[in-house]
Amino acid sequence: MDRTRSTVEMLDRKTLTDAYEAYTHGMDVGRLAAQLSVYPVELQETFSKMDAEQQRRAESPRANTLGRLQDALFDELDRLSAIDIGDADALKAEIERSRAVEGIAHATINNVGVAIEATRLKAQYAQGTNVTMPKLLEG
Repeated sequence: MDRTRSTVEMLDRKTLTDAYEAYTHGMDVGRLAAQLSVYPVELQETFSKMDAEQQRRAESPRANTLGRLQDALFDELDRLSAIDIGDADALKAEIERSRAVEGIAHATINNVGVAIEATRLKAQYAQGTNVTMPKLLEG
């Protein structure tokens, strides 16, 4: 076994995400593995798992919908309600998390506004063509 090579699990999330992005844009797994000093077979297995996860998310009936956003917001509300007020560190961490969720929710809602406006404009100017709602607005 080559001791100079590390396992894919030792890669940080950003490095692995960047490598996966390059892979999905056609970069050879062997070349990526050499750059990352990991075994090609292990990297290919990891990418296959990431492909499967992407497919599962894309096929999920609530993938990227306002219903999913609403679920996430209520889940966060439940987590905040369940925190022991006496545990200052846990409370602080959950408040920070809730602020991050809030920021994502605001960005998503703004994006929905853009999608609605785009759909309205398409319907107004696409005379007689089939106008469908963006997937984001389903559910």
